[in-house]
Amino acid sequence: WQREIPAIEKDHRDRLKAEHYASHCQMCLCERPPAELAPRGSYVEWEEVRRRVLDAHHVDPKSGGGARHAGNLILLCKFHHDNYGRRLTRQALTMALQQSAHKRTIRFTADGSHERSVIGRVARVTIPDTGEIVSIFFTIQHANYWLSAANLQRRK
Repeated sequence: WQREIPAIEKDHRDRLKAEHYASHCQMCLCERPPAELAPRGSYVEWEEVRRRVLDAHHVDPKSGGGARHAGNLILLCKFHHDNYGRRLTRQALTMALQQSAHKRTIRFTADGSHERSVIGRVARVTIPDTGEIVSIFFTIQHANYWLSAANLQRRK
């Protein structure tokens, strides 16, 4: 049994997938360019397929009252979700965005013809329980929303 997804969460999740990351994992985008992540002729070449296999992870768990909007969501593939999702903390991610993020432009190609670019930041996040460092790409807009949500949460 699953509770209904709030409209704001559905809207933010869908916009992150379509407008920000072309339905790619935010960690995978730090490892390889989109053309390598979704090669021509593969089943993930098509964005609508990638959209269905990508998880919107709540860094602050829903079960603990975590926010249901883009200020608490990151897009992760199954591999990264299973290996890092529960080990990422809001504090570590927010600190990485504030302190150590560096600029990156990612170019997405749709159908081999239309190209679009997004400007963002790569945050290097320390996993608290192991000290391992992972990289997560955020578009500028998503990073700003994330940080504004973190600021609101601190004031409560």
